[in-house]
Amino acid sequence: MPTLLPTYENNPPISPSIKTFDLVIRTLCNFHSLNFILSCMPNLRRLIVTIIYSSSLSRLWTNIFDGYKWQQLLETNTLDLEIFDIYFHVYSLNFRSNMDTILKSFDYFTTKYNDWHLTTHQSPFSFNSKGKFEEKT
Repeated sequence: MPTLLPTYENNPPISPSIKTFDLVIRTLCNFHSLNFILSCMPNLRRLIVTIIYSSSLSRLWTNIFDGYKWQQLLETNTLDLEIFDIYFHVYSLNFRSNMDTILKSFDYFTTKYNDWHLTTHQSPFSFNSKGKFEEKT
């Protein structure tokens, strides 16, 4: 995973004018990196995170679906946050996480943010070995 230059680590660029941030994660990412990114935006009001998860990254993203980790991250860095949207796109036939446990870990957000809803949908389609969609049987 790429690391930050020591200059940025010790003296991060602060952007107080950023009010909305839309982040799409398609590769490795951890909460330390997210913590650093959010610490650079002290006046953030809206955070939109889209995570595109594939089975090739599954062993490396052990807690990306942990709502308690997201809560800790946001309470530490985004004191003025009013809107938090998070989208998970899971492209994996081997997704072994317990969906009820994942949903329960995000309960905090349903009371913290007005109109924050948590819904799930499991597609009747999956990827076949050639990377094309096929209906699950």
